[in-house]
Amino acid sequence: PRLLVIAGDCAEFSRVETCVGPEETAYLTNAVTEIVAGADCHIDHNKLNAEGRDGLHVATMEVDIGKSTVFVDHNSTIGSRLTRNDLNVHLNGERADATLSGVSILTGKQHVDNHTLLDHQEPDCPSFELYKHVLDDEASGIFKGQIFVAQKAQRTDSKQSSRSLLLSDDAAMQSQPALE
Repeated sequence: PRLLVIAGDCAEFSRVETCVGPEETAYLTNAVTEIVAGADCHIDHNKLNAEGRDGLHVATMEVDIGKSTVFVDHNSTIGSRLTRNDLNVHLNGERADATLSGVSILTGKQHVDNHTLLDHQEPDCPSFELYKHVLDDEASGIFKGQIFVAQKAQRTDSKQSSRSLLLSDDAAMQSQPALE
């Protein structure tokens, strides 16, 4: 599936994306979402990956937000054998605000990659990011979060946190925070 959302100034919307699929069937979901928002918007995006245990889930989300726009993303992963989420948020207007949160609860041999980019291009843009992973059995995960602050993006206030709970000796998690 591919979704393109173009939101004019002062738009407000919520989106709930649920990905489900059959159990015991190998398949691939390759989802692309693009959101371009003008000034003074409020966008709330919620995604649940509850794919079948033999499914593969690859998703890319590109978000460009304008002046004084608030973008909130909630990402939950409980399904699929392999999940890769790429979320890139470009704060292209003064006082643009982004909050990214994610939770992954995995068992067996499931694997999740959560890669995020918060790209601060203008001044006075706060961002907050919190990803949590609960891994059991031989489940594994990677969190790679990058915060980029352009030279003219003065007074940027950005926070990033990745927390993991490993419930077995065979579970593994890698967190790679980056600030540029």
